[in-house]
Amino acid sequence: MVLHTAKNTSIKRRLAVLAAGAGLSLWSFMALPAAAQAASLYFSPSSGSYRVGDTFTVSVLVNSPDQAISAASGTVSFDLDQLELVSVVKSGTIMDLWTIEPSFAQKSGKGRFEGVIYSPGYKGSGGSVLDLRFRAKAVGEADLALSASSVMASDDRGTNILDHVGDASFGIAQALPPSEALKLKAPVPATALPAACSTASLTHPDQYSWVADNGPQFTWSLTPDIIGVSYYVDDQPDTEPDTQSEGLLDSYALNSQGDGIWYFHCRLQNSKGWGPIGHYQFRIDKSPPQAFAVEYLDPDQTGLGESWLAFRTTDELSGIDHYEVNIDGDWVADVPAGPESDWKIFEPSSLEPGDYEVEVAAFDLAGNSIPAFRKLTVTMPISLLEAALAIEWWKLVLLLLALLLTLLVTFRLLWTFYPCPTKEDIRRLTDDLRRKSEELVELARSEWKDIDTTRRQHHRMIWGEGDRCHRLRVAVKAADRAVRRAIRRFGKK
Repeated sequence: MVLHTAKNTSIKRRLAVLAAGAGLSLWSFMALPAAAQAASLYFSPSSGSYRVGDTFTVSVLVNSPDQAISAASGTVSFDLDQLELVSVVKSGTIMDLWTIEPSFAQKSGKGRFEGVIYSPGYKGSGGSVLDLRFRAKAVGEADLALSASSVMASDDRGTNILDHVGDASFGIAQALPPSEALKLKAPVPATALPAACSTASLTHPDQYSWVADNGPQFTWSLTPDIIGVSYYVDDQPDTEPDTQSEGLLDSYALNSQGDGIWYFHCRLQNSKGWGPIGHYQFRIDKSPPQAFAVEYLDPDQTGLGESWLAFRTTDELSGIDHYEVNIDGDWVADVPAGPESDWKIFEPSSLEPGDYEVEVAAFDLAGNSIPAFRKLTVTMPISLLEAALAIEWWKLVLLLLALLLTLLVTFRLLWTFYPCPTKEDIRRLTDDLRRKSEELVELARSEWKDIDTTRRQHHRMIWGEGDRCHRLRVAVKAADRAVRRAIRRFGKK
């Protein structure tokens, strides 16, 4: 009976453990968060057919219909043989902040972007990340690809929910002659003259900044009613292009344009006639600053106990922006340009004694530069205070000797002209001589201590300083002993 009861108890315990385990598993399953929803990053359009010379826009879009997202990033690659990136448009997208500004290298055909969306994030389909405007360059297939991409969920973990990345491919055909392109364009009635041509430039985005690029590129927009474009480039700000259309073009590029300030003039035509002219200034400076030399001024020339490097140069177009000082190949300082006629000074006071190779590079406002080189030998520096103290020590020794000699001569003269002084006169004279000599010795001793303290504070010693300091101490002590012996002898008399 006992065994039966124990067996029943064991069975009940096992059933209880199984029930608890099943309940825990069910609770854990119910407590698990919902699986992260998927997102996709892709191009739109992902395909199309264009002709050489055509410009078209490709958008980078994101889909996340079920979960809000807080960030998106990726690297865009395009075919350099078939495509040329004209511009990047960041406005009007879902991004609130760019942690990596969209930038593309024309030589590599790659660009990186990374943006953040403020809380509560973006949720939906076809969210615009950025727009890329391309120009077709050559016949063939032009491919676009996304890599190293991510789409972060707007949760407390920043989960990457990207599960699909889309590529794009475009066919590029031979360009049509301008006359054929005009025939293909559907006429759109115009109600007024076109607006002034609004020009932008990817290579020269700021009209008043100098750029070291002599291949400027210009773009403008064409409304559906435009049937002709005329443009001209020169160095005059208000030139009017002729009324002979160059074709339905929305971009233009120059090759090997010379240095200087130039203007791109553009006007548009519709069925009502030619519109007003738009003028765009661009500045080119590919020439480096004038060659120059680095001058060395030793402590004697500066008069301040320190050596200087002095340099200056000019730039005919954009002007000098700054100088960069490198020593033994390492950057050490940037020196502001200031007025070009002024000497720029660099003090190598922090260098240890030794031989150095100094390079000073002058940069103009366009980024062009020219270097100048000089060998530099740094020796133990002598400060202005130490130089002054070195001179004063010799003066002090001479002054001390002169005063002692004057006292002795004066005493000898008094003894000569007053051969029979009374004891009281001798006592007063002796006391007075003792007092003055003690004051003189104390003054010399105080001066020596000040000099020694100053030397210790500077933590360095002028050449010969230790020898002069020792001789000064010996002179002071010897003078003190000599005066005291003379006073004792005269006091006994």
